[in-house]
Amino acid sequence: MRLGFNMVKLILILLAGTVGVLLSCHSPNEKEPGSEPAFLEYNNPPLVWLNDKERSHIPPVVDPQHMQALNDLVEEAKEALLLPPNPVDTLFYEGLVSNHPKRLQTGVHLQDMARLHTLTWAFLFTRKPSYGEKAIEIVSAWAGVYRPTGNDVNENKLDICFYAYEVFKDGLPSNPKEKIAAWLKEIARKQKEQWDPASGSSNRHIKRIKLIAMGGTVLEDDSLVAFAQSRIGPLLEKGFYADGTTRDLERRDALHYHMESIFPFLELAIIMRNTGIDLYTYQPGQGGSVQKSLAYVFPYVKGEKEHKEWVHTKIEFDKKRWEAGDPFYRPGKIWDRAEALPSLIIAARWDEAIPPLLEDVVQELPPLDRELRRLQLQVNCLTSNQP
Repeated sequence: MRLGFNMVKLILILLAGTVGVLLSCHSPNEKEPGSEPAFLEYNNPPLVWLNDKERSHIPPVVDPQHMQALNDLVEEAKEALLLPPNPVDTLFYEGLVSNHPKRLQTGVHLQDMARLHTLTWAFLFTRKPSYGEKAIEIVSAWAGVYRPTGNDVNENKLDICFYAYEVFKDGLPSNPKEKIAAWLKEIARKQKEQWDPASGSSNRHIKRIKLIAMGGTVLEDDSLVAFAQSRIGPLLEKGFYADGTTRDLERRDALHYHMESIFPFLELAIIMRNTGIDLYTYQPGQGGSVQKSLAYVFPYVKGEKEHKEWVHTKIEFDKKRWEAGDPFYRPGKIWDRAEALPSLIIAARWDEAIPPLLEDVVQELPPLDRELRRLQLQVNCLTSNQP
């Protein structure tokens, strides 16, 4: 079971003494929770990185949908205040099938990241100190327990820790500030150490560069920022093709992974927009770009085309997950166009071709869920029309 755009809500249940994880789903055709085995595909909430000026000038919330999103955010933040941090020293996620017990247990711990995201944004909108204090409590707890490994998939789940530190660092005492800074630097350092330019380009490479760029930004480490900048062109050249397709689509025959390449690049474009590079339209060497690859899915988003996922995937792990019974990886399943909505909501901020498309598609799909309404609220805080 998956959410329409792979945002996971975990409902904890006790099964024979083992913590299981069920994913709630917004698809009207999905079975009732508990009627299928538990599978976990955990992605953090989208990372909308406001700069100093934007954080200091959060616009008033007047749109009714935005107001509802804010009310929901605050209610969740109040609930998060009551829960202790739940860090773990090792994340078991990458390379494990979606119903592996260790992966399911990791999903329980990663709920801290969803709460941290909620608390950080609730603070930005309300300036209530208790939200900031709880956010730092969570980051500090993870900094004291989790041991960085350099695994790009696993540690991308911790991306909100970088942004929470960016938001709260100026008001922190030396401890936990120094402890958190050293931990984030170690994450970024190990990501840099494990960079392999010979391994091609995929969503994993983009997420690794994102982690390095975030480390350089929050720690004011110019060498990390320069490293990330210097790898962006080759990543685009190897992974984004002039016809709008991507290396991930070519290898996995799935628009799901095509979007998985696009979305972290959009997050990175927001983080690095003050460097003078427009990562959305940037076309190195072969003429591919994030903009072209997002435009590639427009006919599928409009419903003019359908794509059968995973049919010709070259990745054995995709097949292994289907063999494990995960229906998300069933060869021939039709791509869910709702998966494009997070990327469209972000890119609409600077691509004038997208808002009309987004408006039409939203009318045809079920009402936007809580996470997508929240993303709209956050993107509305971006003041720059260029990434």
